[in-house]
Amino acid sequence: MSILLPPLFTTIRVNKLIDPEKKNIEKEIKSHLQQVYKEHQLHVEPTVYRHAILEDVCVIPSVRRSVKPNGKVVLVDQLCGMAILRGADVFVPGVLCMPKGLKKKDDVAVYVHVSGKCLKGMLKFEGEKMFVGNATALVSRDDIFKSKIQKGAALKMKETPFFAPCLDNVLPDKIFMQV
Repeated sequence: MSILLPPLFTTIRVNKLIDPEKKNIEKEIKSHLQQVYKEHQLHVEPTVYRHAILEDVCVIPSVRRSVKPNGKVVLVDQLCGMAILRGADVFVPGVLCMPKGLKKKDDVAVYVHVSGKCLKGMLKFEGEKMFVGNATALVSRDDIFKSKIQKGAALKMKETPFFAPCLDNVLPDKIFMQV
């Protein structure tokens, strides 16, 4: 498993029993995306279009933006890195490496572990890694590696180089995520 290319688009299948023409659902998705784009300070109009061949599928292109690493370096595993590129925050089990003294509310630059040589709990890692975005720490390093916190959110993602909207709990009876 490797992360070489972020998601270029998100595909969703529309429940044609509820909206056979898909016109209302497309409008609802676009409305939701406008709100999400505003929250993430994206100054572009969201695009939602129908798939050229699959009639019950809508496509949402990802938005590329220029993001530079900002803050202390945190390393996450590959599954976590892929989830970040799909719009997720970082949860405690995905965190591999955090610098000593990292506190709640610190700004961090999140990298995904690529080489397979980082051990959980390391303070610093100089091996192969890929930048996946900037975040704010929701817990301290000690909370993760010295206490018994084994689940829950660790980092709130603020910006990623490719923005793919998270559509969890958006129109749950009308759309279905496609992989």
